[in-house]
Amino acid sequence: MTKNTPAANSPKPVPACKKGDVVPRIALPGLDDRAIDLTDQRIAGDSLILWTGKKLPGADDLKMAARFAEQMQKARMRLFLVVPGHKGSLDEKLKSQLPDCVTVMFDPENRLMPVFDIRDQGFIVIRPDGRLGGVFSSAAAPIDGFQMAVAYCQAHADSVAFSVIERQAPVLLVDNVLEPELCDQLLDYWRKGEKRANGVSKSSESNQASDMAMKVRNDVVLLDETLFNEVKNRIVKRVLPEIAKAFQFQTASMEALRIGNYHSRDKGFFGRHRDNKTTFTAHRRFAVSLNLNPLTYKGGQVNFPEYGQALYAPPQGGALIFSCSLLHEAMPVTEGERFGIFTFLTDAAGARQEQEMMAKHRGTVQPLAMKK
Repeated sequence: MTKNTPAANSPKPVPACKKGDVVPRIALPGLDDRAIDLTDQRIAGDSLILWTGKKLPGADDLKMAARFAEQMQKARMRLFLVVPGHKGSLDEKLKSQLPDCVTVMFDPENRLMPVFDIRDQGFIVIRPDGRLGGVFSSAAAPIDGFQMAVAYCQAHADSVAFSVIERQAPVLLVDNVLEPELCDQLLDYWRKGEKRANGVSKSSESNQASDMAMKVRNDVVLLDETLFNEVKNRIVKRVLPEIAKAFQFQTASMEALRIGNYHSRDKGFFGRHRDNKTTFTAHRRFAVSLNLNPLTYKGGQVNFPEYGQALYAPPQGGALIFSCSLLHEAMPVTEGERFGIFTFLTDAAGARQEQEMMAKHRGTVQPLAMKK
């Protein structure tokens, strides 16, 4: 394939936004020429479906979309027709056929489709949390892509029912951080890797010592650079923005990634502890725990006893993020096995603190810190 050389003044190509990534800010002119900003607080928080493509929809397609208007309203979905080109690209006849459930936006420079790797036509779903739910399309019948997008939004709305929460730990749950295929690669790496059993940090000793009374878990440090970067890039794109939004925290560095296994044959567990209470861990600010296998095991959930008896267990590929100051425990696994990948984040001040600690204890501290 021949590579085309871009013109000197042409905009730089934008990397495709992948499922699970935070969607870049989209603000495009509407029918009244005023910009419609999809991050506006009057719009954000709903499921957004962006209908775009080289070919404008026909009257029958618009009628089909209108049939879903009531369902979209109940499930808090919004439908936007993004027309490549300027306002004149939409003829008056089609404009008169637009149902009330469709909001028109114009993309004068056609910059949206490349961001989402759309070649012909697609329905972009932006979840209520601002992350990409997926791009849906059907070559056989383009409107089928719309129905798939609506079904996805409906399933997402149904997955968390409206409820009154009276008490919970101040933690963050983020789903779809790692794809199942990447989880499988990490599990395979653990099976082949060198195991380190039951390591915990001790204030007066080294930064890792075995203590079966406190922790029963077999870890493998992720040393494969390619696989490490795959995980790191997803944490940077999908976890760090959520931490910044929820806690106004800016991550400066991340510790090494450990893949851990809690097995029911050993009643694998991690007793009550805080993640920043020793000389070797004081620099830590947030813990990130990513589940790698489906929730087919029993036990293994995380509890924060200072905040009640609720048990936290993100789905496969999902992350549990919490302050390292919170008292927590991993409950014993009573059936099957739980796999996770674990790391810790710190800010600029914590990174300096960590470097000072490592210099002071050179030779006794494992070099596990890795820059973001």
